[in-house]
Amino acid sequence: MDRFIDAAVEQFAEDHSEPETDLYARLREETYRVMKNPQMQVGLLEGRFLKMLVRLTGARNILEIGMFTGYSTLMMAEALPDDGRVTTCEIDPEAEAIARKYFAESPH
Repeated sequence: MDRFIDAAVEQFAEDHSEPETDLYARLREETYRVMKNPQMQVGLLEGRFLKMLVRLTGARNILEIGMFTGYSTLMMAEALPDDGRVTTCEIDPEAEAIARKYFAESPH
């Protein structure tokens, strides 16, 4: 299968991004272990990109439709100011349960 992003470009981005924290690593691992379609989860680079967009735009409110297990939600929440808010929706109760567990551990 052809790659959308050249492997060298992707490696460069990974090498110059903040490393994945323990919380995100555990969330990713549980998602891949438990969920039927774990590839739906946002990856570290995509998550860091979303976080950067939130910071660059000065967003204070985020509406996310379909959070899956919450990886992207947590990334975006990190970038919000103290009075910022994420409103997110998910119809899969199994995915929501995983997300809520990790939301409870996050200071954001």
